Amino acid sequence: MRAGGDPDDPAYRRAIDWLLGQQCQTDAPRAWQNPAPGAPLSGGWPYVQADVNNPDCDTTGTTLQALAWVQLAKPEERLTAAIEKGQAWLLPMQNADGGWPAMMHDAGAKPAGPMFA
Repeated sequence: MRAGGDPDDPAYRRAIDWLLGQQCQTDAPRAWQNPAPGAPLSGGWPYVQADVNNPDCDTTGTTLQALAWVQLAKPEERLTAAIEKGQAWLLPMQNADGGWPAMMHDAGAKPAGPMFA
């Protein structure tokens, strides 16, 4: 979309439908995410196709960016709903130190390795 693609192109429509179909709708076990109090347990996108209850912060952020570009080109209610649900899952996953985990909120920082010594 950002490069000027047509949001009505059938190839784009299939890709959008596929992305929307991959959004996690099943709550993940709390122990898998350690979410902040009150945070939703579903709504992100998984790293692995069809991993129905294990969303990933990196994949969710990238998918939200792609859907936002489509939404700007051709607003749709289903995109708005998916984006809002994804953001509601992703934003509370930010760690207290400001960083973002892969999948587990505030799991603790890794010790500095040789690169940062």
